Order: sequence, then structure tokens, then C-alpha cells
Amino acid sequence: MIFVCGLQGQSYGIPTKDHNIRTLPLTEVSKYVLEFIEFAEQHPEMTFEVTAIGTGLAGYKAADIAPMFVAAPENCVLPDGWRK
Repeated sequence: MIFVCGLQGQSYGIPTKDHNIRTLPLTEVSKYVLEFIEFAEQHPEMTFEVTAIGTGLAGYKAADIAPMFVAAPENCVLPDGWRK
């Protein structure tokens, strides 16, 4: 299995599971989210439709993940309720 992270074609991968399909700890997911936010800030010409990462098979709640996106720039379209 290939670990997908960063820009991949017209998508940006933010991992929530490792190579063995184990859920990553929130501290690690947060690092990947920060990398994504930095990338989005550096590319204001791009629009990113962010899905509710980590809230499916990874088992986290929106309340665990949404705060990681508080600094997301306006070119990030976040799930309902994630931008306050």
C-alpha cells in the first residue's frame, strides 16, 4: 500500500491511517493538517473542498478534527460547521 500525502493530481491527501490501516493519533493527523493549511496558503489560486477527514473509518468525531482547520484560508471549503 502506498502512503498518500500531499498533492496528488487534483486532490490533496491528508492521512488519518498508517500503512497498516491503523488510525493515526490526533497529534500526527494535526501535523498533516498543518502541512495542508500551509500548502493552501501558498496556493491561493487553488480551491480545496475539504471532506470530513477522519470521521469515517478512522473513528474520530468532527469535534476532534474540525478545530485543526481553524486557521484554514478562505480557499478551503470546509464541511458545514467546521468554520466558526
